Amino acid sequence: MWVSLCFCRVSVGSSEEGFKKVAMEGSGSGTGRRSWLKDDFTDLVLSWSLEEIFDENLYKYQVGEIPQSFESVDQYLGSYVFPLLEETRAELASALETVYKAPFAEVTSFNELKGDKLQYHVKVDHWRNRKSERGKEPYRTLPGDVVLLSDLKPETVCYLQRVDRTFTFASVTNTVDDETRESGDNCTPSNFKVKTEKHVEVGDGQSNSLYVLFLMNMTTNKRIWNALSMRRNLKIIKKVLCKNDSGEEYCDFCPLKCNSDIESSVELIWGPPGTGKTTTLSILLYTLLKMNVRTVICAPTNVAIKELASRLIALVRNSVEAEYEKSFLPCPLGDMLIFGNKDRLKVGSDIEEISLDYRLERLSHCLVPQTGWRHCVATMLGFLEDCVSQYQIYMDNELIKAKESLQHEVQSNKSFWSLLEIALHT
Repeated sequence: MWVSLCFCRVSVGSSEEGFKKVAMEGSGSGTGRRSWLKDDFTDLVLSWSLEEIFDENLYKYQVGEIPQSFESVDQYLGSYVFPLLEETRAELASALETVYKAPFAEVTSFNELKGDKLQYHVKVDHWRNRKSERGKEPYRTLPGDVVLLSDLKPETVCYLQRVDRTFTFASVTNTVDDETRESGDNCTPSNFKVKTEKHVEVGDGQSNSLYVLFLMNMTTNKRIWNALSMRRNLKIIKKVLCKNDSGEEYCDFCPLKCNSDIESSVELIWGPPGTGKTTTLSILLYTLLKMNVRTVICAPTNVAIKELASRLIALVRNSVEAEYEKSFLPCPLGDMLIFGNKDRLKVGSDIEEISLDYRLERLSHCLVPQTGWRHCVATMLGFLEDCVSQYQIYMDNELIKAKESLQHEVQSNKSFWSLLEIALHT
């Protein structure tokens, strides 16, 4: 049985001044505390009205050119606040302009979570338009997705601007993927939890339809926002931002910095696109690998980390081909490992050998009780421990058969296997 849903309408100009005030308190040159960091990034995005989302001048006077040098750490962190907000606003506006192509589903169950305000458990029938132009992979519901809850599926933004329409924005906080695991990776969860900026009232009355439409995923943006609020350890940032006493720019990678156990070292490699940053970093990692220096590499995107891994593997393989006469590998692939979100990383055949999921899959096959390594090792141990006694039993049985053949005057030309022949055929 379906119950009607009564939305609190999204106000047109509700929190523009309040939101700007919260954000602008953190945009200064480094003086004072940034109170906007206390607010969750998701709440800020969900509080935007349609007019704010489509207002290209919303942060026109706040987004400025990011300088190449900074007077303080606060100025450095504050310089990226409004560009991040503007980028998020523009992406959300672009998604709304093409809302007719967005993945959508009809809601079959919508219940408020007990004890959690503004959070709801949603169940949908099945997703449509999963293969859109925005991505090559079919859409999958993931935490961090910004979705639109509407009483009808909108074909244009004008539909949402009508007075008689009800809608609200929400963010997916959790997914129930038990059904997805059983059905395979190509399915998307039909049960998930969402967080809204305004209360959604559920009441009795005439039955209404409810649709959920995917707009964008802001997990990466939220991580950047949280990184801008980090105050635990600023030594690395200060090391990168502050120039040396001489004021000279130099490029010097000293091996002592790798071998030093006393002080951590930070070096910044920067430059415009196409200047060889990835190539420099891959060669540096290859050198560290040959020096047996354990290194952790992180990247803001899956594309970047896969490109770096691909180049590093290419260097290793080219080195092996150039030094094939040597009896050892200078950099075996077993010393490298790449891991990340399985749904988004999408490791290709060129780097799958160093993928954590790929190695776990191969090891699981090797450890199968009936045909895996354990079975083979147990068989080999049994053979080595009992081969002599088992061979003696075999010879005794063959001699008995030979005597029985002679008693029945049956001529047999069968020859006995040696212990070595049995070992080779086992």
